[in-house]
Amino acid sequence: MRRSRAGISGLLAFALAAAPVSVAAQVVAISGASSDAAAVLAATASSGPTAAPSAVVLAPALSGGLAAALPAAAAVPAAASIPTNASAAAAPAAPAAAAAAPAAKTVAASARALPGLAASVRALSAASADGAKAPLLERLFAGAPATADTSWWKDSAATRRAVSVPLYALRRGSGDPGIGKYADLGRYYRETLKAQGVDAVLLLPHFATRAESPYAPASLDAVDEDNVDWSEVPEVRARPDLLSRLRAAPGERQSVDYTSVRARESAVASEAYADFARGELARGGARADDYRRFLRDNSSWLDEYADFMVLSRRIAKPALDWTEGDVALARGGEGFAREADAHRFAQWVGRAQLRAALDEIHRAGGKALFDIPMFRSKDGVDAWKRPELFTDLRTRNPGVVNAWVHENWGDLALWNWTRLKADGYRAALAPFERWLDFGFDGARVDALHFAYRFGNGQLASGDEPGDEYTRALGAVFARRGAFPLAEAFEGKDADARAAGFATVGGDWKNVSSHDDPRSPDFLERYFSALAQRASGACAKFVAWTLGDEWRDPFPVKEMRGGKSYWDYRIPLPSDADYASRARFDARPQLRVMKNASDGDVWKDPAAVRALLTEAADGFVKHEGGSVQIWAADMDWFLEEWGRDTFVSLPGLLLSTGRFDEAKENIRRFARFEHDGLIPNKIWDASRWSPQNPDGADYNTSDGPMWFVQAVRRTAEASGDPAFAAEMAPVIRRIMARYRAGTGYARYGRFNRIGMEDDGLVSVPAQSTWMDADPDGRDHPVTPRNGKPVEINALWYANIRYLAGLERRLGDGTSADDWSALADKVQASFNEQFWFETPDNRAAWGGTGGALRDVVGGDPHGDAIRPNMLFAVSLGGDLLSPERRAAVVLAATRDLLTPYGPRTLSPRDSQYRERYDTSQPASLKDQAYHQGTVWPWLMGAYVDALARVRRDQGWSDERVREEARGLLAPLARALASRPEGSLPEVFDGGRADPRLTGASLDDPRGLGSLLSGAPTDQNPGGTRSQAWSVAEILRAVFERGLVAPGYDGSR
Repeated sequence: MRRSRAGISGLLAFALAAAPVSVAAQVVAISGASSDAAAVLAATASSGPTAAPSAVVLAPALSGGLAAALPAAAAVPAAASIPTNASAAAAPAAPAAAAAAPAAKTVAASARALPGLAASVRALSAASADGAKAPLLERLFAGAPATADTSWWKDSAATRRAVSVPLYALRRGSGDPGIGKYADLGRYYRETLKAQGVDAVLLLPHFATRAESPYAPASLDAVDEDNVDWSEVPEVRARPDLLSRLRAAPGERQSVDYTSVRARESAVASEAYADFARGELARGGARADDYRRFLRDNSSWLDEYADFMVLSRRIAKPALDWTEGDVALARGGEGFAREADAHRFAQWVGRAQLRAALDEIHRAGGKALFDIPMFRSKDGVDAWKRPELFTDLRTRNPGVVNAWVHENWGDLALWNWTRLKADGYRAALAPFERWLDFGFDGARVDALHFAYRFGNGQLASGDEPGDEYTRALGAVFARRGAFPLAEAFEGKDADARAAGFATVGGDWKNVSSHDDPRSPDFLERYFSALAQRASGACAKFVAWTLGDEWRDPFPVKEMRGGKSYWDYRIPLPSDADYASRARFDARPQLRVMKNASDGDVWKDPAAVRALLTEAADGFVKHEGGSVQIWAADMDWFLEEWGRDTFVSLPGLLLSTGRFDEAKENIRRFARFEHDGLIPNKIWDASRWSPQNPDGADYNTSDGPMWFVQAVRRTAEASGDPAFAAEMAPVIRRIMARYRAGTGYARYGRFNRIGMEDDGLVSVPAQSTWMDADPDGRDHPVTPRNGKPVEINALWYANIRYLAGLERRLGDGTSADDWSALADKVQASFNEQFWFETPDNRAAWGGTGGALRDVVGGDPHGDAIRPNMLFAVSLGGDLLSPERRAAVVLAATRDLLTPYGPRTLSPRDSQYRERYDTSQPASLKDQAYHQGTVWPWLMGAYVDALARVRRDQGWSDERVREEARGLLAPLARALASRPEGSLPEVFDGGRADPRLTGASLDDPRGLGSLLSGAPTDQNPGGTRSQAWSVAEILRAVFERGLVAPGYDGSR
């Protein structure tokens, strides 16, 4: 039906009034419009912004009226016009036709600012009658909401996270068929992706395909029936027999048996439709009305799609090879109409589920994008019904030979751009328009470079329109405020950006893609992408493909016969092979990063625990038939050390419930106990024997003490007193030899370790954890010969433990003997280690009391170091409550930083503020234990402060809340480092006045002082150190900051 000129004028008036300011500012005269339309345009133009319109195109038929009505600034010569009909266009001698070229240039010039208007004007001008112009006018302004929210993608200061979601990969449990469902999408975004900081999801693909690939669309208008969740359909829910048929067949695990799944679901769909048709559709009602409305509104594509799907199954060969006889025979077969109706029913159900998923994403604050390629499939509806729109389907193909970019694309249908142009590129633009209007927030144009000639000798269509099509496509997005993303290779990135597109690789930074095998360095690539520059034209997007963030070693696709097939499912914990597939789960780190950026790193404590657990696993090795704990898992120290092992074991193994491995590790070292010593390093077990303990180094005085503590903790954590009894003979030998005196030979001399007459233990200069020796000749930078404070705190704690163990094992005499020694050690410790000075009193207040670092040897023994914290954290009743508080106050004011305590007070003349890993050992070792922060010591600090808080009568919840604040900077550091781990050390940095003035009497606690403190200390040493992670994990677990366990499927 022809529309009246008044109707067109009204449409223009409405469209311009409703358009965004940028649209209203353009005055475009549509050829063939009447003088009243000109008046509308003039009024709109004169009421708009003062900026001059970018282009005015006058048609001969109304140049007078319109020219008179337009503002003077807008006028252009009437000769610069567009012909009003096809006959005028065909008359080269006509003045109007002669002026068409400059007019086209005028329109093209406006395309930079408003390409959609220019493209639509050109398309309209080619029409020959008002009846043809009306739908084009509607298209010109369709979907141009005045309030479209573009801030989410136009904010150039923002960095957005995005995930490409191969829908087939979404799963819900062990009984599903392994093909994801639309119904899963919204839930997965809300429950998982949103918590990982994902702002946008890009569906790959959402439309119907003929193979397990997004590059083989059966129809771009249809949803993929593989993704329909039939278990959500009322007719299926009402029938247990149908529900049971949807379950996966045994053996369908990593790879999806698409044939089997489709056969099961097709049968269910057919019966569901039959029940619907007999029941609700026949009776009438809301669902029946909605279904009939769906059939009516979508008949333009739905009928062709339904026919095609039934014919494809029945003829069982590519549509290109169908004969008229094939089609007639297939149509004549029994049940053709019923099968086609089942496909229509599936489309109704699938679209409703997809819309519900988009709604759920939007309610959760997310955005959804779709992906459409720049070509079609030769075995699809478009090529079957409209072959004239494509190049010769039997002979032509892209000829692309770059195997690293593409596969064999000979099965693709390439556009006949000349034919498309005659209809304003309608067939190529329409799917974008329809899906954007459906509810998507943007789209990725796959292979936009196929709109251009490659220019490298490779033949695609041969008549590519280039910028003209790109601008027309950009206008589709611009009119809707939708996010325009384009993959534009072959040097066409700049062309796409000029048309308003963000580009893959430009503003859309791919961490991984569906074309990449899943990489073990996902987090490194993620952090690299976060740091990359973008154009600044819009927000920067950092995107990965769903599944890559837990580094499943199976690729999402497989190449077979030059084609890509997406066969693999994302693993779930319910899968029998889950442990071997999801070995490096980055999802907790993404969650913690999101929460940290939102200001609350503890928002999801289970994710923090999972992140720490993931980091912890890297240090636990199964080597040589035994369990080992390596000191580091990156850079250097890639070996086990006795001291580091037993400091780390409670966090790495006990806090994670790995009790059997903890026991095996302890038993391993127990076998190498010699003369009361536990080796610091076992470098050749084959050379070791009790009579000749070669092959192991015993140069550690704290290793055996930490060994006893590890036994105690393991027996208690696992609830296994029998294990303590099993280790009792080893513990007795260690404690007896320390009491009597033992030692090791090194550098040609004997180094004694043993108890003195006062009950305290003396050790050599380089036998504690502060053992930096740059020249390797027993000249430690921090000599601690004498009685180190932490050695004697451990000694006292172990004496008390052994006394209790002996009593439980029935040896009261031995228990009394050790208890008496413990009393002597306690008295000697308090007498010799406690000291007070005026300087310390001025710095801390109170008595100015603290514990010496070393007694009876090291001339620097009065240094304020963090080792004194172990007298509070492990010492039990070793100190009085007043002294416990004084020690913690001293450590807080002089040593505490957001990443842990310094190893020396900044008030000390030997304090070193910076640690530079790149320096030679002779230089950096001067700072190694002389002020440098070691994160592992934060565990002792948190424990010591918690003990003081109990003395002060604090509730458990107040203690936990303070611990959350204290550990927040390290939790943030863990999440914000690409290694997903904690380093060996940090700079000591400068003293923070907020901490140097801290008070333990402040009812607000100390947590807020650290949680908001500046964290400008540079990391150093190894990038991933075992006891740094272990002690934080232990503190988080033992302080009750997290609930046990983490569901890795979230």
